[in-house]
Amino acid sequence: TTLPQDESSYFSSARVERRTSRDQSMEKLQAIINSAEESEEAKQQANEKITAISSYINIENKIETLVCAKGVNNCLAVISEDGNRVDVIVDSETLDDTLIMQIKDIAVSQSGCSFENISIIQSTK
Repeated sequence: TTLPQDESSYFSSARVERRTSRDQSMEKLQAIINSAEESEEAKQQANEKITAISSYINIENKIETLVCAKGVNNCLAVISEDGNRVDVIVDSETLDDTLIMQIKDIAVSQSGCSFENISIIQSTK
């Protein structure tokens, strides 16, 4: 599939920013794990954070795929660092109550976050 030229530069650049931020976090955590000076507890915590970030990446991808399957042109899901919030940015001409509820249901079922901690944002880009 080809995307419109400005695809959505907004969605493309947001994905790159998200990936860059996550990559930097993973590198720092991996450095803790590889460090001879760090305690076993610190290494264990770093390993748990790496596992959480990897899980968030998979969940975000599932949310994006499922939301786009509902007819949304493009979608970006971002799970907060603590895993308690999900922001879903959508490129959709119409964002009615039915679609909002479907997107929230997808995000809740995939992330395990509570309904009120899911934000749906309509992109104007």
